[in-house]
Amino acid sequence: MGIVTNYHNSIELLTNVSVTNPFDSKLQGWRSVEDALIFSNADLKIPDHAKWIIDYKDNPDTFNINSDFFRSDEFKIAHDGKHILFSGCSVTYGVGLYTKELWSHLLYNKIKNKEKVSGYYNLGTPGTGVFDIVFNIFKYIKNYGNPDVIFIDLPDLSRFYALINSSDQWVDTIPNNSLDYIKRNYRHANYKNQIDNQAIIYEKRIYIYQYLHMLETYCRSNNIKLYLFSYVDEVSRFINITDLQRYYHLDSNMILSSVYEYHNNNPKDDFYLIARDNSHPGTGLHYAWSELVFNIYKAENYVN
Repeated sequence: MGIVTNYHNSIELLTNVSVTNPFDSKLQGWRSVEDALIFSNADLKIPDHAKWIIDYKDNPDTFNINSDFFRSDEFKIAHDGKHILFSGCSVTYGVGLYTKELWSHLLYNKIKNKEKVSGYYNLGTPGTGVFDIVFNIFKYIKNYGNPDVIFIDLPDLSRFYALINSSDQWVDTIPNNSLDYIKRNYRHANYKNQIDNQAIIYEKRIYIYQYLHMLETYCRSNNIKLYLFSYVDEVSRFINITDLQRYYHLDSNMILSSVYEYHNNNPKDDFYLIARDNSHPGTGLHYAWSELVFNIYKAENYVN
């Protein structure tokens, strides 16, 4: 992850992975060290944050990547059972965790115990913000049809895009107006130090609201059940001032209580707070989110 700064506006950018297919509707997930370990026997130099994945072959819960590079079952058009789609950022992708530990897979299994489901379809991709999450859902719909249900764990609001040069420095001009240059050099980015840049903050939030409103409207018009929540309190505070109707605030005290319950039942799990990459949320938090979101889903869909 690089750090580039626009000194004129005093904004620090934390740049992340490349933006995938920004100008076409091809659906493609995250190519990473983890993905390469699945698809290749090459002798790769694995960074410390990714070494947790090297033992996946000896773990009964494998690290599955489908042919479109999503951590998911293979996508398909024909579905025998309820068609459920999950999406989000690296938290939903599950960096640092195995599939069986992810909130999305835990939730999928809870629903699977109640009704027939078609498969586990997860669009979670590290580094992405609301814009790519929503856009990828529409790419998926274009290629594989409308799901019956969509669950999204929204990331923080500071995520946007940055155009960088070969020296990893932020640029605001495009050489020869080259579309190819844009495709090669756009990165996902987190904008920091924005205290004096309220206009930029609210400009992005306008777009975030509009994207989510369009998705909510599409889902309502096509009889798709949409469930939005976030692991970031700031997102809840922002959405509370909007008229979005399918966002659910997860109570912090209930999350904490559920994490304690998980830890008491799994005292030997050292990753209940922080995942194996020593950065992302751990197993207890994923368990808590799955419990709370399932209770919301159950209240809307099941009599008992």
